[in-house]
Amino acid sequence: NIDAFFDDYINSKPPIRGAIKLTQEQCIDCINNTGKWLIVNGALELAPPIPDSVLLEQAKSAQMVMLTSAYNASIQQPVSYMSTTFQADSDSQTKVIQVLAAMTPSGATPAGFYWVDAENNHVVMTLAQVQGLSQAMMAQGWAEFQRLQTRKSAVNAAVSIPDVEAVVW
Repeated sequence: NIDAFFDDYINSKPPIRGAIKLTQEQCIDCINNTGKWLIVNGALELAPPIPDSVLLEQAKSAQMVMLTSAYNASIQQPVSYMSTTFQADSDSQTKVIQVLAAMTPSGATPAGFYWVDAENNHVVMTLAQVQGLSQAMMAQGWAEFQRLQTRKSAVNAAVSIPDVEAVVW
């Protein structure tokens, strides 16, 4: 890889070890086409072009990362339930599952049990309502999972980079 360019007219010190001399045209082309040149056995060579199939796979991988990131954000969006909005981030999802695991055997929530909504209001809930909140969170997650799968299939089926890039969240 080319690490730097220098000019012996400007640089008074001798070049660094491993430096090679370039013509003015080579230097200008290297600067304008960074990454397309290699030094092989002490000589400047044009890097071989990356095959279209490799570029397509790189684009697909990058798009999958973007889609997965968008999915992870979307499954943690607040949910509407009981005429209010509740947080549905990972921590909230874990807590509702823990509450259900602890309270389902008794068949009820304790007197005065409440869940905090997205505005930090206490919303009194029965066990059935906590189950409903859990179902609302899971329904949102399931819908977003289906959305992710549809988009991943579209990326996998894409035959060109523009087709890949057209698959957005």
